[in-house]
Parts: sequence; structure tokens; C-alpha cells
Amino acid sequence: MSECDRHSVNQVELSRCLGQLETGAIQDRLNAEAAARAAMRRLDQTTPDSHALGLFETDVAAYLAYRDAHCNWAGASFYGGTVAGVAMQTCRIDMDRRRADELSRFYVN
Repeated sequence: MSECDRHSVNQVELSRCLGQLETGAIQDRLNAEAAARAAMRRLDQTTPDSHALGLFETDVAAYLAYRDAHCNWAGASFYGGTVAGVAMQTCRIDMDRRRADELSRFYVN
């Protein structure tokens, strides 16, 4: 990940940088999910026979399963070792950022 490559001269610094980026990406995704969840709850409260919140929760679970499976595959493609871990973590960061962006376009004011 170029954001960390520029500032990391060794594995410890790279791990620290990726950890910080992953924490931020997760928080951004959780914030976007919370906004979407609130919107789906309002929709369910105002629309007869709406099941938007339940369907959103199913979507969240499916996203997490896909993200984990996809990033595990990305890591496995490096045949293990340190690079595999970096690939998996970078994948999760990228995917969670995209997920947060996708949800934010529709549900975050």
C-alpha cells in the first residue's frame, strides 16, 4: 500500500502504518453502516411491509463474508509469509474504504 510504503522503512513500521489505516477504514465503514442502518430503520417505520433493515443486516453479513473470503484468497496468492499478511490487510483496507464510500454516497448526510 503506497500510503505506508512511503513512510515505512521496516516491517514494524509497515505493520504499524497498516494497522492504523485498517482501524480508520473499519471505523469509516462502521459509521457508514450506522447511517444506512438508521435510514433503513426510518424506512421500515414509515413504509408498510418494508423489511429494509433486515435486508440491510443480511447485506452487511454477506459483505463481511465476501470481504474475508476475497482477502484470504488475495493473501494465499502470495504463498504465505509476511507478504501474504500485508496483502490480506491491504485488501481489507481497500474493500472497507470502498464499502464506506458506497454507503456514504446514499446514506450519510
